[in-house]
Amino acid sequence: MPPERITDARVNELADFVDRYRPGSKYQLIADAMVKNNEVPTVKKVAARYESRKNAYLRRNTQTAPVDLTPALVDQLTTIIRASWARRGQGPTWSEIRTAMGWDRAQTRHALTTLRTEGSVSFTNAAGSLTLTGKAAHSIAAARKSA
Repeated sequence: MPPERITDARVNELADFVDRYRPGSKYQLIADAMVKNNEVPTVKKVAARYESRKNAYLRRNTQTAPVDLTPALVDQLTTIIRASWARRGQGPTWSEIRTAMGWDRAQTRHALTTLRTEGSVSFTNAAGSLTLTGKAAHSIAAARKSA
């Protein structure tokens, strides 16, 4: 549905909602954004949008137990990375790792940053940059030479 045209009547309708919320509050920022998008920021809509944003933030930043990086888990992870490079010529995405390993975002971040600190993997902000380094990378090179 296209937004309504901006008319004097529409401006007057939206004016009732200006300064309804404490200046600088999250509610006021949401209401201002809604007005800029030509939406009527009713209390119910603003509260629903605030709750939605808060819940999304909580899901993204939930504290979970870090992964115990056992040798078996590291082997499984290196196999996934190796297979991705062989199949596509680039590393797997973090979401692919997360799905394959059954981890959440925080666990994936913890595991991969721990392995980077140990020198087993490296990555940048670019998608598909996850690659093996150190001993894991040498085992790939040795496997290629023997093939």
